[in-house]
Amino acid sequence: MLRRVSALAFAALTASAFSAQAAPIDLSSLIDTSGNPVSVPELSISTPEVAATIFVGGAPVFGVQEVVFCAFDGTTCANDLILTFATPSTDVSFSVGDALPVGAVDTIQVSAFDAMSNLLGTVDVDSGDLAAGGADANGISQFTVDLSAFGTIASVEIDDLNTAATGGFFYYDVNASPIPLPAALPLLALGLGALGAAKRRKRKAA
Repeated sequence: MLRRVSALAFAALTASAFSAQAAPIDLSSLIDTSGNPVSVPELSISTPEVAATIFVGGAPVFGVQEVVFCAFDGTTCANDLILTFATPSTDVSFSVGDALPVGAVDTIQVSAFDAMSNLLGTVDVDSGDLAAGGADANGISQFTVDLSAFGTIASVEIDDLNTAATGGFFYYDVNASPIPLPAALPLLALGLGALGAAKRRKRKAA
């Protein structure tokens, strides 16, 4: 009996461990729309900038058609952004692109927060980081921001530190592994409870 209950608990733990998988978030339903916020079931994108709205469009980036977005104020994409995940997620990453004029400089600070709004860490990205990866036929440079080292993330704030920049940055290819309440959790609780009861009975019998 004890062996059977242990197997039950192990099966529940295994099911929980594999309940989430890293995947790109599909933003294609938002193409050619704007607003503040805009959202899909997995992610909400907003801006704290009063004069800006989130614009989503399609654009070729290094030969691949991408769904790109930015906080656009009518002149530039050099505005702050907030990405809020519907479910706290791990393995978070996204790509940054730009089509800045020659000599233009822009810098962003990316901050990751947990579900209690605690700062998990920051990453700074500037136009030099993007330029190091080269540019495509349209003059677009790109860079991937990998936040996987910060663990489980509920939201990401992108603070553009140079709002005077012409053009600014745009964003695409957001990836995340959501951490849902495991469907196996009730089964795990049942298994662990039965395991504890079996151990108590065994001790009494001894």
